[in-house]
Amino acid sequence: YYLEIDHVEGHNTWPAEITAVVENGQAANAGVMVGMYVIAMNDVTTQGRTLDDVVQGVISAKTEQTPLTMKLQLN
Repeated sequence: YYLEIDHVEGHNTWPAEITAVVENGQAANAGVMVGMYVIAMNDVTTQGRTLDDVVQGVISAKTEQTPLTMKLQLN
């Protein structure tokens, strides 16, 4: 894994937060940092979604080999 995504209790606006990033991995090299929130996927907001929705979106993109753009925001 290049990064880990989880839901952090007490933060209900965004369902998914980056909780781990592998040093020198693809995500780290792209500037992804622990504490960033996934606020959109393919230009669709994640607000009001669940962690499972976000994870399934990532799995689908990987399985179907389709592009996935994640918009991240540092808290």
